[in-house]
Amino acid sequence: MFCSETVHRDYLGQRLDIEYVYLKLNQAEGEARLERRKDHFMPIELIKSQLDTLEEPIDVLTLTTDLSLPRMIKEAELHFADFL
Repeated sequence: MFCSETVHRDYLGQRLDIEYVYLKLNQAEGEARLERRKDHFMPIELIKSQLDTLEEPIDVLTLTTDLSLPRMIKEAELHFADFL
């Protein structure tokens, strides 16, 4: 699930026992990922405005795109060990 606004995350957090993972990426990485998708509905020109208006979450597991997928999985397993 993706929630770009704090108000949405707060709303869900009041009703569900959930934890969030935030995959943080920069504009260049966002554009590169979008370019690799075929027939995606979102124009690449919107990446900058999406990142500019993003309310970065606090008190969440933050992973960056420079980590390998196995490393991300390991970080998530360690972070959520008590939650699961």
